[in-house]
Amino acid sequence: MATRLLVTGGAGWDRVEHVPDRKGHERRYSADAGRIRRELGHVPATGLSTGLEATVAWYRDNRA
Repeated sequence: MATRLLVTGGAGWDRVEHVPDRKGHERRYSADAGRIRRELGHVPATGLSTGLEATVAWYRDNRA
C-alpha cells in the first residue's frame, strides 16, 4: 500500500520515515472484505486504484 501511495502521490521512498513498531501491534495488517460481501452483499462503488487517486487529488486540492 505504501508503494501505491508513493507512486500515486509522485513521491519516492525518501519521503518515508521508518519508526519502531509499537508494543502490542501486529507486524502485518490485512483486511478481508469477504464477510461484509457475504453477509451484507457489499460491493465497493470505487476500486482501490481509482479511489486512491481521487483521495490523493482531493488532498492536493484541499491542503488547508
